[in-house]
Amino acid sequence: MKVNWLPHGKVRIYDLLKRAIAHIDANLELLGWLPETVAGKQYRDFRDGPAADFMEAFRGWEDRAERSSVDIARLNETEKALVPQLRALYRMMDSNSAAGEADLLACGFPRRPSKQRRPAPIATDPPVYEITPLVGHRLHLAYYPMGFPRRRGKPAGQQGVEIRWAFSETTVEDAAALKETLFHTASPLVLTFSGDDAGRSLYVAMRWRNTRGQGGPWSRPLESAVP
Repeated sequence: MKVNWLPHGKVRIYDLLKRAIAHIDANLELLGWLPETVAGKQYRDFRDGPAADFMEAFRGWEDRAERSSVDIARLNETEKALVPQLRALYRMMDSNSAAGEADLLACGFPRRPSKQRRPAPIATDPPVYEITPLVGHRLHLAYYPMGFPRRRGKPAGQQGVEIRWAFSETTVEDAAALKETLFHTASPLVLTFSGDDAGRSLYVAMRWRNTRGQGGPWSRPLESAVP
């Protein structure tokens, strides 16, 4: 059964749109919607196209004292163009396994139907990973589940790994001390640095994140010098 989840009224649609864009923009990497991806381009076309047009028209319409018939007509026109694209954005989020229930709710979107809300296990062990120096100031990071003899794959229900790293002249034993972060879904990963970083000690820690965005335990940081 289809549910009409869009709010009634231009003010409420505007508020939902601002909320959704703010959350998605802040989580593009975790959602796998970086600019070079197909989904990232689709989202950017939505944000900079019909969403931007509606929000600009809304700002011209919301001042009752200055509102004209032209402002009303423009807002109605941009709302008509926005609504099907906003529904399409919800479908993109709903079908994205990296988007958890918390992401949908943060955007102002409805929960998934109960039959789709299968519990995703939270990892109980951190990833096993190896760091190999490569030429060109690069580090090769290969990760896999503990106990997997083939050294590949992911535990059931896990979308990928959250990675933290930082340069440090002293030993780092807690992942919380590592400030740089990214999300990665398919081992291996190659980090590239500049020549100025050659010889510096880089500390890296990882943890699995499931399809609802919940993280397992952090690994103990590993150290490697940038070649």
